[in-house]
Amino acid sequence: GIPASGKSAMCRALVESLGYDVCLQYDATATTQAGAIEDLRQRAVLPRILVIEEIEKTDENSLRWLLGVLDDRAEIRKVTFRQDIKKECHMMGIATVNDYPLFLKMMDGALASRFCNPIYCPPPDNAILTRILEREVDAVKGNRDWIKPTLDWAESQSPKVHDPRRLKSVCLCGE
Repeated sequence: GIPASGKSAMCRALVESLGYDVCLQYDATATTQAGAIEDLRQRAVLPRILVIEEIEKTDENSLRWLLGVLDDRAEIRKVTFRQDIKKECHMMGIATVNDYPLFLKMMDGALASRFCNPIYCPPPDNAILTRILEREVDAVKGNRDWIKPTLDWAESQSPKVHDPRRLKSVCLCGE
């Protein structure tokens, strides 16, 4: 789904409900292959779920380690002059993706094949945006009367504004 459609919020809810001992989270834009391999190598017990945010926004070379972890091999393998790392890593992968066509092209489709159950997150509709803005307005003890004009403004824009972060700013601070 597009930015601000709830993908990261769903992942956070999953991690919070299952616990940090079950789920491991990486931000793909801030994680190198060497860093991920070293992190996994050092863990005595590996979580069973790997959540990767913004997976299509990073260099493919930073993600190649996922090919072995998320397929039937279920392993980390790295052989260099100084190191020989082989570790079983039985993990299920969940990734957030904004640009799905780009993701499908990464590594000629090999990476996307490890994430074979896509879930589309549509942009929030006005009912959801209203609930989000009510929560945000109430948190600052603001005036809910600004919600409808904010949503009217969002509808009048081309393209329509549906990012709750932007609408929160408009509603609480003005345009």
